[in-house]
Amino acid sequence: MEDQQVARDKQLLEEKLKRKKEKQAQIQEDMELTMRLKQQQKDEVENTMQKKVQEKEKLKETLLENQRHKQKALEDLERQKLEDIRAQEAYAKMLAKQEEDRQREIRAREERQQAFMAHMADTVIKEADTKAQEEEIKIKQYETQRNLKLKEEEDRKAKRINDHTKACRDFLFKQIEEKRIAERKEKEELDEQAKIWEVDRLNSIN
Repeated sequence: MEDQQVARDKQLLEEKLKRKKEKQAQIQEDMELTMRLKQQQKDEVENTMQKKVQEKEKLKETLLENQRHKQKALEDLERQKLEDIRAQEAYAKMLAKQEEDRQREIRAREERQQAFMAHMADTVIKEADTKAQEEEIKIKQYETQRNLKLKEEEDRKAKRINDHTKACRDFLFKQIEEKRIAERKEKEELDEQAKIWEVDRLNSIN
């Protein structure tokens, strides 16, 4: 009877120790699980912070790149304005030279006509022979008609040059205006994109 009691006490003690070990093992397992969860949460927070930093750096780089593009566009626009001014000045000089050459040619032709007229007048006075006078008069009439035709041809040539010059000038001014409109539109698009990026940057920061 006493041996049975000792056996039961021993069995109860062993069961108690077993439950204690199982409880300790469960506590250890719960602690390890809790630590893993905390580490995972910490890693997620660090990853989130790192992503935010990377996004901020990327946004900053994008804004800087946009600023560089905007600055380059402004510099290109200013350079194009200077080139347009130089082109207009060169074109004005070309027109002035063409007009000066035309006036010089007109004066030279008038001087030749006056010299011819003076020569013819002197010749007519000196020549007593009627036939010679008639011949000189015919020559004078021929030269006068010839000079009139030359003048008409010169006037037509000058008109063609002026028409062509006007067409070139209109075409040049049209190109310049179209280029200015395109550059202004590009600048407005750049400004609008910069505003969008700035709004995105502020939203990401908030």
